[in-house]
Amino acid sequence: MFNVFKNKKNKNSAEPNIVVIKKSRPHTGGGTDATQDLNAPKEILSNDMIVFKVSSAVREISAGQIGYISAFALKTLAGSFVFYEKSASFRRSAERQTSFALIKEDVFPSLVKVVNEYGLAKNNGFHSKTHGLPENFGGDIFVFYSSGEKISASNNQSPVISRSAAIAAADLFSEALNAEKCAVPNVSALKEVRFENESATGTYKKAVLSVCSDGSALIKTTKKYSGGEVFEDERTVSPDGVEDFKRLVSSSGILLLSSLPDLPEGSVSDSGFAFIFEDGSVVKPEKYKYLPEKIGSCFYKIEHELMSDL
Repeated sequence: MFNVFKNKKNKNSAEPNIVVIKKSRPHTGGGTDATQDLNAPKEILSNDMIVFKVSSAVREISAGQIGYISAFALKTLAGSFVFYEKSASFRRSAERQTSFALIKEDVFPSLVKVVNEYGLAKNNGFHSKTHGLPENFGGDIFVFYSSGEKISASNNQSPVISRSAAIAAADLFSEALNAEKCAVPNVSALKEVRFENESATGTYKKAVLSVCSDGSALIKTTKKYSGGEVFEDERTVSPDGVEDFKRLVSSSGILLLSSLPDLPEGSVSDSGFAFIFEDGSVVKPEKYKYLPEKIGSCFYKIEHELMSDL
């Protein structure tokens, strides 16, 4: 079991002191908004990293090399959750290769070395956004430590890491994805899915998917609106539809996101899902604010599949 940060005061994180460096004019295109946190440290004292997230274009490339990288690692109670995405170009149309896994190896000592060796904290606290630029033209960094120290920087106009840092991260994550995996439930043995979400105003939506012996499934949904009206629905999903749903769950990676640490920066929250398997095991995935978009968006996609007829 990993030693993870849990309800600890951020003793080494100073209060932000944010100054505006540049501000765009209203109703004009292409302007830039930029800020700097003067209290953001340029050197991190802690070696106990919990979250690593870097997404960046890489301009200095030649044929066959990396043009865009998205690397994410989160320390969990079971091991290291790692996500890696790359492409030969930062352009949205470029084909991207995406992989993720929950591995037994602790990748964070190696990630600490990457941060220190390549100076990823040198632009800590700097955030710049130039309006009108394409997605992934620049990048962002977020790294969090058990001490409360963090690295947070973004610039959508240019890469946020060097080519050598991108290659080092790519090599590390490629190797990590081949490490020994933690045991996870087999989605083919999925028996039931429960979802429940209630708002502060009293509205709610609920769904229960029950897999039948013939491979089909029955979905019962309930939704309460702000006016107090409650609507219930029941529908059958074909065996092929159930297999498609299982593939969505398996490819989403969310079954690997249970028992996360209680992080104060961008809190961990209950997803409202419970996945129940034939052996009686239950997985309750949790949400984390800084999950890669390809993983985080899957919570909504699965919810939509369950609630789509309402």
